[in-house]
Amino acid sequence: MALLRNNVFCHSRESGNPESIDSINVLDLRFRRDDTFGVFRNSAIIVLSDNKFECLQIFLYCWIKNLKTLVFTSGSYSLMKGMLARIFFLRQYLNKSVEKSDCCVGVHKGIWYEINDASIELTEKFYDCQSKKINRLINYYDGILRTNKFAAFIKKIISFHIFALLKELHLVKLAGFNNEHIVMVKNPISEFIVQYMESKYSVKYKIKWITSAGSLFSLGVYYGWLFWEVMRRGVVFNKNKDEYKLSKEAVWGFYRATLSDDMIIDGDRFQTKDMIMLGFCPGNRYCEKVYQEVKKRGFNAVMVSKAKINFNKNILNLLFFYVIVPFKVYLTLFFKQQAYLFYYIFVFHRQSFSIEILMNLYRIKCHISTKDHDDVAATIIFNKYGTKCALFHWSDITVYKAYNFAFLAHNIFFAWGDKHYDSNSDNYFVDKKINIGCIYKKAYNKAVKNKENIIARIGSFKQKHKTVLFCDNSFNNSIEYVEHFFLEYLEIIDEFCKRNKDVNVLLKAKNEEVSVVANLHDKRTQYNEIWRKLINYDNFTYFHPLKWSVEEILVVSDICINMGMNTPSTIALICGKNALYYETTGNNSHPFSMKYRNEIVFEDKELLLRQMDNILKGKFKCQDVISEHDLREYDAFADDNALERLRKNLYELTLS
Repeated sequence: MALLRNNVFCHSRESGNPESIDSINVLDLRFRRDDTFGVFRNSAIIVLSDNKFECLQIFLYCWIKNLKTLVFTSGSYSLMKGMLARIFFLRQYLNKSVEKSDCCVGVHKGIWYEINDASIELTEKFYDCQSKKINRLINYYDGILRTNKFAAFIKKIISFHIFALLKELHLVKLAGFNNEHIVMVKNPISEFIVQYMESKYSVKYKIKWITSAGSLFSLGVYYGWLFWEVMRRGVVFNKNKDEYKLSKEAVWGFYRATLSDDMIIDGDRFQTKDMIMLGFCPGNRYCEKVYQEVKKRGFNAVMVSKAKINFNKNILNLLFFYVIVPFKVYLTLFFKQQAYLFYYIFVFHRQSFSIEILMNLYRIKCHISTKDHDDVAATIIFNKYGTKCALFHWSDITVYKAYNFAFLAHNIFFAWGDKHYDSNSDNYFVDKKINIGCIYKKAYNKAVKNKENIIARIGSFKQKHKTVLFCDNSFNNSIEYVEHFFLEYLEIIDEFCKRNKDVNVLLKAKNEEVSVVANLHDKRTQYNEIWRKLINYDNFTYFHPLKWSVEEILVVSDICINMGMNTPSTIALICGKNALYYETTGNNSHPFSMKYRNEIVFEDKELLLRQMDNILKGKFKCQDVISEHDLREYDAFADDNALERLRKNLYELTLS
């Protein structure tokens, strides 16, 4: 490996030229060449999956070998560093010899979407290749839990594993390090992905395979965790189960016009006493604040992680499933040389335990999931006790085929329209889909009638002027929207403000400023400079994310401009507003991106600004190009009764 004392650029696979981003500083690694495969002299690159025990094993190996190491994945690195730094003999090693590269997938146009799509496809291929072996495990759990959804859980966790490895190996390749020594834990999935990458991209990785010892370690950790959970929670004896029609995680609060924790409560079919609110995130300040707020509003609530174990006639079943079954499964997998799968069993039992404890304390007819990307274990355990698990989505989920949206297993999926469901449904384990329409139109139409009061709240708003609403998005360097893209979007707002001083310019922030600053690393100075210019424009207004709903601001706007293929512009189009998307990350999967390029979806800043000018001058309307058929695919009903349909269908579920 060449001496990396200077800067390393990530290159675009399409162009071969450096991207327009700051250079990426990495560790000054000195590799001493050795032609013998697998022999390390000084340094190594670490490739991490999402398996925490395998990550731990890799770090311990590198510590024993006293290797300088380079890590690419920020999530795994931060998690492991935070955990391992508590071990005194690893703390110094981590600080001196482990470095994280700032190279990120998001700066390479289209690669993020390619990895997501491949993760789903390769999960299915790997599962098919291993199906005869894995199906024994699936059938065993399906039989115990009386479900047909355990395959969804296994595929979901495999997809997480595959996505992490694909992202890592892509980063190694894009940074030009694929010819250097790489440390990985050997298991069938890792070998499968390495073979795929080498075949697909004609590369050869120099990998030092470490024999996995994580399964035995995870078995010990599991029983240690289980013992701690029982001792920590405590027990109650034969507590009578309270009954509720609905349960839902307390996660949204009450400040939004639509997405509010009490949005299902109508005073008719559902009253406050019919719903129990669940807390899942003790220690998270925002979640704890919301949890306390729902209690103040009169809801019954329980912090699931602190619920006591109900020592009743079901206790023997719990002992069997959480004490005997994991050990039995581990032995079976070990002797069949499939011990790598035990980590997934460990994850399942950990995820399901809290729900099992909850359902031994309460009877619940229907659980409303707030997770459009997971909740398979929860669905299985809820179903075990006769509880249906329903999901309604709250954002445009046609953006791309995302690995984390794959392998859903809810009982009922309430969709705005066919497109949201059909775009990702190839691998769903959902029992039934019901169209209800876009849930935001009711609040939007209500805001239309209240427009004058909204304007009065804004303050510095010139009613006779045209108005443009900009909606930013979450970003960080580990996803498709990197900090560079966020700053580029703010620069467009700056440019528009300069060119159009007679236009009201509104910015609806997705996240609070503290979160924005936390995701900006060496670009905070650039952000501060842009932000100072924006707040000094007389025509610019910032809307705090926790004080304003997008439906309210849409009402006073003539155009909505989205950062990426994000939800506010989709809502605006559904509500009959003009809306455009600024998208430069290579997303060609969204139906609008494919069909309306350079009409409502733009990757050229000047073309975007020109189209905004056309709309403001009345020369272009989005509704002239977007067909009624396209809108009905996104919003199945022209009316605004989505929430009424949702409540009606949920009520029928509670009667069955």
